[in-house]
Amino acid sequence: GEKKGLPDGGWGWVVCMGSFVIHHNVLGLQYSFGVLYKALLDDPSMSEGSSSAGSASVGVIATALMLGFSVMTGPLVTRHGARTVSGTGAVLVAVGLYLASFSPSVTVLYCTYSLIAGLGFSMLWAPCVMIVSLWFDRRRTLAVGMAVAGSGIGTLVLAQVCESLVASYGWRGALQVLSVGTGILNIASAATFSKPDSASGGSGQAP
Repeated sequence: GEKKGLPDGGWGWVVCMGSFVIHHNVLGLQYSFGVLYKALLDDPSMSEGSSSAGSASVGVIATALMLGFSVMTGPLVTRHGARTVSGTGAVLVAVGLYLASFSPSVTVLYCTYSLIAGLGFSMLWAPCVMIVSLWFDRRRTLAVGMAVAGSGIGTLVLAQVCESLVASYGWRGALQVLSVGTGILNIASAATFSKPDSASGGSGQAP
């Protein structure tokens, strides 16, 4: 039968939507780096270390950190909760992207985009599937599938958005807009993450 304390719906669908949004933003931003990469190569103010290999490695390192650090994110979620870990990740991503927009060189981009935002991506992304799974039993496959679908949609949508922003405001302005826009959405989504047993005795109501 259905496990006690698993609402299999209710507030869990809000959690699922929050996970969808974060998947959309994290993977969308990761795969949108190709748009920023071209703009970086064309920016004369980024001449220091802005070889094609150096510029490309900024995004590669961020992705590597996101995937690598996710191994350590699980224990953090167990100790501090998905809401706290994801919320911290949302702040790190927003700060990293915003600081990256002022980078005078690729070296500074390594510290801001690759390191700060990269760690933030991991802390945002890793708890998403974990928290959705805690809310569902029979409908778990459906819920997780809906949440993860955000990554595919995000790679399509944010790439177009990023391209439009770069065309209108340059890569620095694009990063600032993405920092604020996705930051607000990510923090709001992380705020929905609560365990079922903290939600009105596991009744599936909002915490």
